[in-house]
Amino acid sequence: MAGKKLVRDKIPELFNLTNNYIADDEEYYLELVNKLKEETSEFAHDHELEELADVVEVIHAIVKAKGSSMEEIEKIREEKAEKRGRFDKKIIWKGNQRIGESQDIIRLNANAIVTNSDGKFLLIRLKKGPFKGGLCIPGGGVMPGELSNEAAKREVLEETGVSVSGFNVCGFCELKHNSSGKQKVVMLLHAKGEGEPKDTEEGEARWMTYDEAKHELIIFADEAIKMWQEGRTHFRIVNERVV
Repeated sequence: MAGKKLVRDKIPELFNLTNNYIADDEEYYLELVNKLKEETSEFAHDHELEELADVVEVIHAIVKAKGSSMEEIEKIREEKAEKRGRFDKKIIWKGNQRIGESQDIIRLNANAIVTNSDGKFLLIRLKKGPFKGGLCIPGGGVMPGELSNEAAKREVLEETGVSVSGFNVCGFCELKHNSSGKQKVVMLLHAKGEGEPKDTEEGEARWMTYDEAKHELIIFADEAIKMWQEGRTHFRIVNERVV
């Protein structure tokens, strides 16, 4: 339905709007997420407190829709602040440290091979980047203070909406691009998980068998899954070729 969006409860009455309907719980939640993106974008553009108040209002609604409370959110916020700190000191991280005087950058990533009880893999169809449209295993950069299993858990949740624990390191990969001079070491971790994946800004998440996915897997994801299946612990990719 083109142009539809969630509006505040009194808007139809205030502006005499009749072309509206009541959403079911699933659509309501998705529209709340869209509304959060909209209001956050408006605040980022205008920097007005009124826009920030709209963001807070949507957050209240999302918390309620998830069956939680602001008290629970506040508890989680305080726990994270105690563990990782707040944003009071205005610290800006400049990215992974450069090696020596060269422009080469070595980054550390953690990617997850997640399987369910049906033997399927948790995969995402990438929405952006040089491998847009391809299938990949979830994962990303390890943040300062994180261990690889913590990074894997965070990335899987952010990219697929599935909460997974119990990650174990099963190997690692070296990625190198000679033309750009960039290099990456990827920790590969395995865990078993269940749950309904959700599409995110990163990609469309799905459970798939290897046979269903193998022709669309990007080379890194394909080799990572085969490494795990074959009991190997390491592989290298240079200029998008396994060496």
